Amino acid sequence: MQLGHQFHWSNREWKSILIAEMFPIRIKHLILKGIAATRRFRLWLALSVGLIIFLQIVAFSPKRLEQETAPTEITADTLRPTYTDSFVEPTIPKDRVPEYTVEGFQTVSAQSGIKQWRIQAEHAYFYQTDGIVHAREVKSDLYDAQARITKVTSKEAKYFMTSKDLELFGDVRSRMPSGLETLGPYMRYDAATKDLHVPAAYPIEGNSFEEDPKKKVTESFDFKSQGLHYIGREDRADLLSHVVVHVKKVTPKGMEITTIESDRAVIDRKKDRIFFTMLDSRPDDQRYVNISQPGMTSQSRRAEFRINANPKKLRTILALDDVKIVENPKESELTASIAERRRARTEPRRATAGVAEFDSMENLIILRDYPQVYQDHDTITGDVIIVHRESDIVEIDQSNAFSEGKPSDKSL
Repeated sequence: MQLGHQFHWSNREWKSILIAEMFPIRIKHLILKGIAATRRFRLWLALSVGLIIFLQIVAFSPKRLEQETAPTEITADTLRPTYTDSFVEPTIPKDRVPEYTVEGFQTVSAQSGIKQWRIQAEHAYFYQTDGIVHAREVKSDLYDAQARITKVTSKEAKYFMTSKDLELFGDVRSRMPSGLETLGPYMRYDAATKDLHVPAAYPIEGNSFEEDPKKKVTESFDFKSQGLHYIGREDRADLLSHVVVHVKKVTPKGMEITTIESDRAVIDRKKDRIFFTMLDSRPDDQRYVNISQPGMTSQSRRAEFRINANPKKLRTILALDDVKIVENPKESELTASIAERRRARTEPRRATAGVAEFDSMENLIILRDYPQVYQDHDTITGDVIIVHRESDIVEIDQSNAFSEGKPSDKSL
């Protein structure tokens, strides 16, 4: 009966009986006390962990739970982009919140599988109601009618979703496949014609460049103008108003700069020429293209600059129609001795012709089409007159007249 009763004892009772039988009463007391202490330690450990979690949530949070308030209200003003340094701000709807804002924006515009342009921007804002996208810090590839790329960087751009036209604003720098680089405040890309436009209200400046670094460049030019129209399919750039072009040429004596001023100019890369003209609306006495070199000025109705012309075959600058030239005495002539000055030219030399060619390499002026030269008291005529500017010699080809006396009182 006793064994049957022991069979139903619990494991804890069995452990107590075994401990009682195996150890003295003192040791049993210590063991039971250690077990109780372990239980209390686990209890305190659990309470400590709970307290730490509570402190992290409440005590160490930025605001105590009882002090937390509702988040700042999101209004239309907080969603509108700030345009403190914007060139395009007046054309962006101030009462609109952009539907989308994109960081690291990239897109390509194409029509019938033909690329029109590709842009990358740091930020882009979509105003779908108004049909525009405003982008900032922009890099653009603009394709012309021959699929050549004009690379453009600008502070901002505005893309019209319907027409696919692109406007560029702020430090607009372009590098055209025709060998021109430009800088201006504004440019527009016409997606339908693939032309580039800068209205005459905007100034623009630029220069020629040579893509082949191995090619020796002896001639270059830069320009300033009000407005520009680049027609890629014709490889042509029209300078619209107030044109100033500086032709820089390396000569045996160093760099020579010729300045040409006109109302309009056409840079034709197919023909490798720049054509200078004046407006017909100008008064007759003001309708002249001005050409200036050190010690020489010229006026004519039209002018041409032959780009990269062979100096042994072609003169690079031509004055055309009603040409008037004034050539001042050289400085050395003004400071020479009395004997030398008697032999030298002391007054400006003047000339008229239908055509004047300026040869920078040989420092010559070739006059054609009824030329006349007025030097001191002499008047010289001929079929062709060549003025050697360095030696001050006037060469006459097939002369038909030579007269001495005062030149006619003709305003040049």
